[in-house]
Amino acid sequence: MGYFIEVLWRVDYPLNLLILFLAFFIPSKKKKRFYIPLIIGLVILFGFWQLQTDVPLIRENVFLSMGVYIVELGFLLGLIYFTLDFGFESSLFIMIFIVASQHLSYKLALQLVNFIDIGLYNTSYYLLISYSFLILITIALYFAYTRNLNEFVSYANILSNSIALGIIILIALFFSLYQRKVMFIESEHRFLISTLFNFSNIIISIMVILFLYGFSVSQKRKQEALIVSLMASKERERYELAKITVDEINIKYHDLKHMLQDNTNNINEEDLKEIKETVTNYKAIIQTSNQGLNIVIYESQLKCIKLGIDLNVLIDGDVFKDFKPHHIYSLLSNLLDNAIEAVDKIEDKERRRISLKIRTVRESVIVSLENNYEKKPVLINGRPLTTKIDASNHGYGYISIKRIVDKYDGVLDYSLKDDKFVVTILFPKKDKN
Repeated sequence: MGYFIEVLWRVDYPLNLLILFLAFFIPSKKKKRFYIPLIIGLVILFGFWQLQTDVPLIRENVFLSMGVYIVELGFLLGLIYFTLDFGFESSLFIMIFIVASQHLSYKLALQLVNFIDIGLYNTSYYLLISYSFLILITIALYFAYTRNLNEFVSYANILSNSIALGIIILIALFFSLYQRKVMFIESEHRFLISTLFNFSNIIISIMVILFLYGFSVSQKRKQEALIVSLMASKERERYELAKITVDEINIKYHDLKHMLQDNTNNINEEDLKEIKETVTNYKAIIQTSNQGLNIVIYESQLKCIKLGIDLNVLIDGDVFKDFKPHHIYSLLSNLLDNAIEAVDKIEDKERRRISLKIRTVRESVIVSLENNYEKKPVLINGRPLTTKIDASNHGYGYISIKRIVDKYDGVLDYSLKDDKFVVTILFPKKDKN
């Protein structure tokens, strides 16, 4: 047991870094061919640290010790860069996050020992306390950040800020090295000085972690807002083009209708059948006071006819007369496109069905969209999990839908009912500008 404790002390710092690194590495979906770089990186990370413990000249000299710390962080950065596919800036971001978290657990353990009995330092009790804090922080990191790492770290390309934060961490380490000189001296101010060092380092570490997390969340939200804004602009352009197309179709419909009435005898049977089918399709255009609704239903019906999907639409009067046409177009086109994509994966022709009902109930407008599915969707926090391969670059359709629902004070709900995927939106019936 004594030998195990001795070995644990010798590899304490790189082992801390490794545990926190794994909290980032394991959940990440952006791993490179990592086996050889991972093994080499770990050997270097653990091997180089022995200079700090085995060479008295380095151990007793503050500046040489700092040099070992800096080189060790360089090895950690290389380990992250060569095993995770995030680029240099994001690797630096992760490295600083790991160092700040390790430093936080170390200082919390040190301060607890300082309160209890400084004599516990360099004992197995200290290691137990230290690794307890480390495990708790690692678990907290996983649930708060690293399980969604791919969603955040890509927005953390902040090289200059990361370097500045790295300097803050190195300063904290520098203070820590000097703290060792006052921890064990016999002085009436020892406890006060040590506590001051500890709390200053704890505060710095927490500030770094919160800054890194807050910055990445902020960048992610800005990027999402920009993409949603561009999507809204594109959808509005699409709506304007679709409106022109539908106007042209209306003209074409009337021309074909008159052609059928006036020239039936002069049209061969094959052309006549095609014209009748075309006129039937044109009749599918729903006429309400909201042109966005008319257009999106017509577009979706044409898609479904082409794909062999049965789209059933039931609309109760002019329910969206107070809604802007391009908002309704954007909302329903996202919903219907998702439904069509899901149903198109079903091979059984009898199950290739979508049902859209829009009705007024008392003082509310209720939109209900149901579709069958081939693979059961997964709902997380009330929203469907994307099945696309690059999930981090998807989900903006949901954000666009939610933005419009919120704009009109609506409530959005996703559910699974009777082997169907159901989207329900409730809007209060009132005017909106």
